[in-house]
Amino acid sequence: MRGATKMPANFQNIADYYDAMYVEPKEYEEETEKVIQLIEQYNQSDNTRILDIACGTGEQSLYLAKHYQVTGIDLSKEMLEKAREKVPAAEFLEEDMLDFKLNHRYKAAVNLYGSIGFAENLQRMENGIRCVWECLEEGGVLILTPWGTKETFAEEIVADCRERDGLQFCRMETVKRASGDKVEVEMFHLIGKGLAVQQFHHVQHITLFSEEEYKNALEKAGFTIRARLSEQEFRMGAFVCTK
Repeated sequence: MRGATKMPANFQNIADYYDAMYVEPKEYEEETEKVIQLIEQYNQSDNTRILDIACGTGEQSLYLAKHYQVTGIDLSKEMLEKAREKVPAAEFLEEDMLDFKLNHRYKAAVNLYGSIGFAENLQRMENGIRCVWECLEEGGVLILTPWGTKETFAEEIVADCRERDGLQFCRMETVKRASGDKVEVEMFHLIGKGLAVQQFHHVQHITLFSEEEYKNALEKAGFTIRARLSEQEFRMGAFVCTK
């Protein structure tokens, strides 16, 4: 692993209950089908390898692996352990999505659910996109989901309380602007299992980039933007690009 990105939250705790709290398998499966359709629509490479960037616990890798050879990268050892258990056929590597170099070339790369927002500044975001460009085949596809934009961001409180996978949990998360281009996500989680209740508090810091900054970064790296999908067309919206 290269680079010096700081972990955005205490993932050794979150990994244990991430799937129960955040992952809806049916939604992931449907979204992965959209991803596959986009890849096949725009891809001009014969390669069968797919790079899953910021793969987390590997839920999208699980569905991608039914069609492709999957490599997933993430900065969290704990998340990667969950991914390896879930998708033994895939390769999972501890790598910084903003500064990596891999040994293989890929047909496509996906960076979903706004993970690019963990880039501390524009230079780091541009570097991460350039790393993707370098590992793709000519004609390969990048699908990038921004974590909102400067133009569209809205503050909110998220609340959820359910029972799932043998866990009872309650979460409240405040999503608020900390400064001009910085967002603070403060997470309060209560996790119940059996008769034991644990309480976790995490803070994530997200960088907002403008629509133009995303477009310029992609084109600067050498990508051609083929489509800009809205949040109604794809969760959180997406840039679909080719090398």
